[in-house]
Amino acid sequence: MKRVITVLIAGLLCTGSVLAQEQQPQVLDRSTGQRLSSASVSVWGPVRMKLTTDKDGRYSLNNLPNGRYTITISAAGYEAQQFEYLVNDGKGQSLKSIKLAPISEGNDAEAFSIVEDLSEDTSGLGYRVRFAPTL
Repeated sequence: MKRVITVLIAGLLCTGSVLAQEQQPQVLDRSTGQRLSSASVSVWGPVRMKLTTDKDGRYSLNNLPNGRYTITISAAGYEAQQFEYLVNDGKGQSLKSIKLAPISEGNDAEAFSIVEDLSEDTSGLGYRVRFAPTL
């Protein structure tokens, strides 16, 4: 009987960890499907923060207070993507993996990088951004 209970508990723990992993979207290279580690995930809304993806390109938006957020995902050499994220009753909407397109020659997009976090700045700008034309 003890062994059955141990097996059941171990199964529940494994299932919980798999579900938690499924809740963490990945940032991927659109062309190759390669995971983008250390991509920047900027959160702007009732709470402001900057995250980076882990070695598997995963990130998590947990414990955000209710509200509307703008999420910007960027990585060096890739076009940034921005989307709206809503948290209601303490639960955020479902997140999907993001595929960033590499910036290539002849692409009209401009690359940018966040130079300095100004989230404490009262101007409301949040970030000083440097734009660099594509090659």
